[in-house]
Amino acid sequence: MIQLHLLKFLKQYSLYIIIFFFIVGWVIYDHTTEPKKVAESEIKIEELVQAEAANVPEENQSVLVVDIKGEVVSPGVFEMKEGARVKDVIKVAGGFTSESDQASINLAQKVYDEMVIVVYPIDEATNLNLSIVGEESSKIKINSATADEIESIPGIGEVKAQAIIEHRDTYGHFKVIEDLEQVSGIGAKTVEKMKEYILVP
Repeated sequence: MIQLHLLKFLKQYSLYIIIFFFIVGWVIYDHTTEPKKVAESEIKIEELVQAEAANVPEENQSVLVVDIKGEVVSPGVFEMKEGARVKDVIKVAGGFTSESDQASINLAQKVYDEMVIVVYPIDEATNLNLSIVGEESSKIKINSATADEIESIPGIGEVKAQAIIEHRDTYGHFKVIEDLEQVSGIGAKTVEKMKEYILVP
């Protein structure tokens, strides 16, 4: 009797039962595949980010043009990446020659655009140093001087010294003395007076 009622029930509601089990099966399948889909999406996003970083064009990177002369194997003009130092330029130029005065070169100095590096022969560098040591020892290197050192220059007070440092930090090293005329508050007459007290670069 029970079996008869069960058969009638199944026959009457068979379509609903099929739909019910279909929905349950679909929900179970969706939940089991969802983590895999999320993981695959994360991997694809990471791959896209890495590919984008690798495809950054070199022209968007800062390039410094440096001229190196004198006692190196291959003197010339070279393009260096921002952050390069004098030792890197020496390496690109093939290294020092046997006649070079390596002690006169600051290998740790950072290079800047349009920088000129001169590597003197040993004898010439010695004579040059002897002739200018007295003159240059008292001069201020404007590209590395502190605010206090710049203030010590006649005619340059605290305001102008700070303006020089801010301009240097913003636009880079001064390449020639006349570049100081670009500093706010400093004109040609002031620069002319500064010449005997400073070294550029």
